[in-house]
Amino acid sequence: MEKTVWVRKATGLTREIGGITAVIIILCLVIGAGWQKRVFQVTGWSPLPESTFVLGLSPMCFAFILTAIPALATFFCLGFLSAAMPRSGGGYIHISRVIHPLAGFAITWIEFCWFWLAYGMISTLILESLMMFGGLAGWNIAPFVNPYSLFLWGTLMIVIFAALCSLGVRWFGWLIQILFWIPALILLGMYGIYLSATPAAVEAGVVALMGHTAEEYTKAALAQGMATAFKGGYWDAVNVAVIGAAWAWTGFASVTFAAGEVKEASKRMVRIMMIGGIILTIFYITISQLMANTAMMAGRIGDWSFFSAWGYLSYGGGSLAKAGLPPVAAWNPIMAAIAARGMGWEWIMVFLAVVGAFWLFNDLPPIILGSSRMIFAMAFDGMLPRSLADVNERWHSPIKAILFTVVWALIGVASESQIFNPGAGGLNIGPLGLIFTTGIAAGDLWDYLYFTVICLAGVLIYYRRRDLYDRSPTWKVSVAGVPLVAIVGFIGVVTNLWCDYVFLFNEKALNVGGITVSLESIFPFLFTLILLLIPVVLYFYYKARAEVTGVDYKTIFTEIPPE
Repeated sequence: MEKTVWVRKATGLTREIGGITAVIIILCLVIGAGWQKRVFQVTGWSPLPESTFVLGLSPMCFAFILTAIPALATFFCLGFLSAAMPRSGGGYIHISRVIHPLAGFAITWIEFCWFWLAYGMISTLILESLMMFGGLAGWNIAPFVNPYSLFLWGTLMIVIFAALCSLGVRWFGWLIQILFWIPALILLGMYGIYLSATPAAVEAGVVALMGHTAEEYTKAALAQGMATAFKGGYWDAVNVAVIGAAWAWTGFASVTFAAGEVKEASKRMVRIMMIGGIILTIFYITISQLMANTAMMAGRIGDWSFFSAWGYLSYGGGSLAKAGLPPVAAWNPIMAAIAARGMGWEWIMVFLAVVGAFWLFNDLPPIILGSSRMIFAMAFDGMLPRSLADVNERWHSPIKAILFTVVWALIGVASESQIFNPGAGGLNIGPLGLIFTTGIAAGDLWDYLYFTVICLAGVLIYYRRRDLYDRSPTWKVSVAGVPLVAIVGFIGVVTNLWCDYVFLFNEKALNVGGITVSLESIFPFLFTLILLLIPVVLYFYYKARAEVTGVDYKTIFTEIPPE
């Protein structure tokens, strides 16, 4: 029987994503909820006397600096690999061609799982964000504060954005530009607010917005044990903060999965990735520290301020309800609203509500773009049913792959809405409910495992696939005879393994070292194992099937797909 390699001579996708749009895709997916709440959250977990901050930087700010190292190393490796193999599918193509097809399938499948989880959870979180700001504005949000409303909203969001992104990358480009520039311009206003804030304005803003003084928050937090809640020092707090900082970086590989639709990807991808990475590094460090500096202007009692107190009462061992304070958790846009209100800029409140929600809305198109192209590429290679690689002739869009993502994303919607958590008022479905509660707890680890293997591919491409290395038209430079991509890749492997370790062993993450033997505690690992078994079974099934159908698997994984 005559051997065949590709089921068609062209993918059917078109290169219509420009360089600016490609950078925006990176920024949109990464800048989501992380910068909005994580600074306060990790401060609540590990409150420290503020005079102990090294160089005046909060532990979260320093954590952003440290986690920028593995992030930027991975950015470079993704850019170089995408330049050498500028096809849709991103890391799946890179890993399967450089390391092994099963590794590419399994690791990219687990990355796909992170994408559909994020797609569902962020879709639902949008309503939670709108409710938070609506409550501050005096709206009656009670009818929406339940798992059923959240589940319906999240489901509606994933369907709407999937439909919009099915119209092809040209429409996608227009949509993502709108969703980016509106909140980006307002975000510049937030910088202006923080740079203009004064202690008097922040004190007045807390009273105006919360109905209580900033000092009341600090006194309440101290009364509830804030000063003795954390036993470690500054660097211990930074280690805890790495969890929040690393989580905030997740998703930046999105545009590389659509490299086959980026104009001149072979020449542009390294530059696109590094521009995105540098912008994100500057943004995370500056916005987190400016916010912390502003919050520390108010409620000062000794070595503590409103900054630490609000974080502790919102996310740490304290309780806003117990203190008799409004149930408004600490978020960065709300802090900006406090400062603006104290300066008499009440008109800006609605814009700050928009910026919080829009930085969640604009996560969704890059997620559906990246996740669908993973499925498309794996199906094009024959790792999944070939029909998932079908492309609509009018829109040049893999609509079946998009629908496939939507189905999986319902797990993320169910998780964030708590629809299957009876303790939160949801349905009781017995042990299956663990999938939607504890099962997804390892989601951050899934993303960082992918980053680790991507950097390993960067290390190995010169040594295992010199032909692919030579295809890259840029950055083929060496240091002492060692390719730059291998050096950067090695740094990325080591530092990403450090992040993997933190996610596994820190007590605020999976806490493997202190785990108790119970179904709930071990279920994140069981669920991850189940998810990994899916590609293993499919790989050997389709490999055996290829022997019957005449598909030459060996040749497939020595070449890159057609355009």
